[in-house]
Amino acid sequence: MLGCVVNELVGYATGLEPSDAPARLSAYAWPIALAIVAVVAVAVAVRAIQRRAARRLAPAAPVAWRSCPACHSVTPADRPTCYRCGRPLDPATTELRTDAEPPAPQSFGRRYNGRPRKDQPG
Repeated sequence: MLGCVVNELVGYATGLEPSDAPARLSAYAWPIALAIVAVVAVAVAVRAIQRRAARRLAPAAPVAWRSCPACHSVTPADRPTCYRCGRPLDPATTELRTDAEPPAPQSFGRRYNGRPRKDQPG
């Protein structure tokens, strides 16, 4: 049965008339094996490209940022000009530090009254 279906599909794809004699599945073993090898090769190539791109394009977050007085975009502090408008940044402006401790204690997961949320134990 599968040989007949494969024979019909190959005949339709190649434009040849299907033969009256049922084709054996073993007659299509090499094309099926080549198709499987091609799919695996494409998957391996895509994975290798993804790994290489992730390694080359590793994120690098600056420690300090500056706000542009003209367009109010946030630009890394080590750049001399704004990335958006190109205006020179004043080195005397206040830096926004990302590695500093927050000025107020953070209370994630608790309500303003100090009791735990309903979906948390305790």
